[in-house]
Amino acid sequence: MPDPPLKTLPVWDHHSSVQALGLSAPRRISSAGNFGSSATRESETENMDDEEKKLHDKINMIRMNFLRLVYRLGQSLDESAVAQVLYRLALAEGTRNSKTTRLFSLDTAFQTAKKLEEDGKEEIDFSCTILVIGRTGVGKSTTINSIFGEDKVPTDAFRPATSMVRVTTGIVDGVKLRVIDTPGLRPSVMEQRTNRKFLSSVKKFMKKFPPDIIFYVDRMDTCSRDTNNLPLLESITSNLGTSIWFNVNVALTHASSAPPEGPSGSPLPYETLVSHRSQAVQNSIRQAAGDMRLMNQVVLVENHPHADGINAATRCCPMGRVGSL
Repeated sequence: MPDPPLKTLPVWDHHSSVQALGLSAPRRISSAGNFGSSATRESETENMDDEEKKLHDKINMIRMNFLRLVYRLGQSLDESAVAQVLYRLALAEGTRNSKTTRLFSLDTAFQTAKKLEEDGKEEIDFSCTILVIGRTGVGKSTTINSIFGEDKVPTDAFRPATSMVRVTTGIVDGVKLRVIDTPGLRPSVMEQRTNRKFLSSVKKFMKKFPPDIIFYVDRMDTCSRDTNNLPLLESITSNLGTSIWFNVNVALTHASSAPPEGPSGSPLPYETLVSHRSQAVQNSIRQAAGDMRLMNQVVLVENHPHADGINAATRCCPMGRVGSL
């Protein structure tokens, strides 16, 4: 079977255009023979104790499943989101024992992943739980339907569509997904009591289904500085804990919206709009979390079936590498 063409399409492209902006991704792990020969790897494996072998096998299994997904979705090892995951796996393994990190060859592992996918005999034992949270009216439920490629949850263009926390499950590209949909949060200071009630319910669901990924959803076509969202973000922090922000991707919906006019009267460049909105939301999150070092990855989402969101998002390439989730 020939290699599938590389593409910058999103994972979920049925009714959605989702692009991840690699604004702070590390350089990818070198794949060219920097982990020694196979004989050396076998020798070092034999020298591991039981705990080291267990860690080594677990990381390898996670990495192999991930590389199979990368190949299945037509992505490359140079995508920023891919590099980020591989980097974190290397850190997880390397912080425990430096010997284990020397046993991994990225090129060899990717070739093995390709063969497993082409043979199609062994399914990926992989599942993912996603928590979707954010202000009311930003398109959380619509985005969930786009993820699954079908109408899993009700939507309403004129009023909040989700009044309680609910869990939706399905299979997308062979991956078992569990998505936790949450009621829209209120930005007003006077409505934070309602937010606390909603977030208390969210916290219970998070204990039952710990999320692997969290999407904080906002709109691209909001031109404010997001200071009015601070009470909402601070409620999330106080009710769910500061640590929640370390696992958050910012999803900006309505990504194909026309940029507003700039000072000269001409529309702002799309890259400028994305940069301004990304920085505004990220700065508000840093302020609410009390940690100015946070750098949450930004994802562009367009749920309209006829929007040209892919082309618009691709124009962000000068800011950072565009990749899939």
